[in-house]
Amino acid sequence: MVVLPKGLSPLYQDFFADPDALDGFSKRLGNVLDDASVTVEVTWDDEKHLGVISLLVPDRADVGVPVADQVAAGGAVDPEPLRPLLASTGAWRAELGGKFDLRLLSFETRIVFWDQPSGSRCWMRGPDNDPTGALLSDCFVCALPTGTLESLCRQAEAWPAPITGSRRAVSMLGSALRPRSR
Repeated sequence: MVVLPKGLSPLYQDFFADPDALDGFSKRLGNVLDDASVTVEVTWDDEKHLGVISLLVPDRADVGVPVADQVAAGGAVDPEPLRPLLASTGAWRAELGGKFDLRLLSFETRIVFWDQPSGSRCWMRGPDNDPTGALLSDCFVCALPTGTLESLCRQAEAWPAPITGSRRAVSMLGSALRPRSR
């Protein structure tokens, strides 16, 4: 597992490099991802006072295929197969927050999928005020090639539900959730 810190103080870089917490995170992910080449990007934006922990899902991972098939079908989408990734990331954040600094619990968690055709990312974040990080948010987000963000949100009180969004963003999400070989 590789942790890429961006904008973090040296102290916070040390927190996120804790070997015991990384080992637990890696083991939790090992139950879901076969690929050992997992990268986690941890960023701090000083202007926005926003920390983000992004699990970059490996290109070869097939965990998103059931969701991609539902997106392509155009009906109800159930992101439940993605919950273990979000829960593993949230558990890592909770462990670090409990061990080092409770302010780490304010960092947003994301699971990020790369859309190779558009050269962009789509993600699902954990909802605010979820200390364990195991809940699914109401929306996916895709960064369009223009740099604008587009949310693809459920159209019901709970998942599974149809999602709304532009045709381009829906296509990007469906593509991003599918594995690629290198």
